[in-house]
Amino acid sequence: FFAIGLGALFFIALQYATEAAWGTVLKRVFEAVMAFLPIGAGILVVVFAAGAAHVHGLYHWMHDGVMDPNSHHYDELIAGKGAYLNQPFFWIRTIVYLGTYIIFMIAFKKRSRMEDQVGGTQVHFKNYKKGALFLVFFAVFSSTSAWDWLMSLDTHWYSTLFGWYTFAGMWVSFIIITIMITLYLKSKNFMENVNESHLHDLGKWMFAISFLWSYLFFFQFML
Repeated sequence: FFAIGLGALFFIALQYATEAAWGTVLKRVFEAVMAFLPIGAGILVVVFAAGAAHVHGLYHWMHDGVMDPNSHHYDELIAGKGAYLNQPFFWIRTIVYLGTYIIFMIAFKKRSRMEDQVGGTQVHFKNYKKGALFLVFFAVFSSTSAWDWLMSLDTHWYSTLFGWYTFAGMWVSFIIITIMITLYLKSKNFMENVNESHLHDLGKWMFAISFLWSYLFFFQFML
């Protein structure tokens, strides 16, 4: 669910950076999905902290002794990844990821409301610049956070395509959620400006990203 919220944040930044107009009538839905990020971040921190305190065993590399050659819990493969997979560095990366995502989320929502109130193009161009800046961070963080939070659940398995695969999954899942919410709101006589063309656009996105997701799944499996 955090990934779906992150997909919304990415898509909003993409809309700003490309100055796309078609999604304007759906922007409030994007922002509503994105608003889950602080809640999801809190849940993730609790899960990671519980793992660090050995309350659960989801992250085997966090266990005591796995990187100590003198311990019977020693794992040579995990020890070989110790420069990256260690708790201090993991927590630093996690705080940077979550902080960056939430800061940009708050800024986009604030300027979105400001744009409605103030009008003009000044806020728009600020969003344009910030959207492009966020995409730079996202290009790196979407992969590295997937390695840290998901792929490290099994440190004996790895894939060079995993970051892209996770990215495609969060993107298509967000599009599907957006379609479901939009159809529900329209059934309740909201969002009267959303027409069949907008729904077709969302459907085309879902179709296209489903292909990307399937493509990455297949080639990850083949490799």
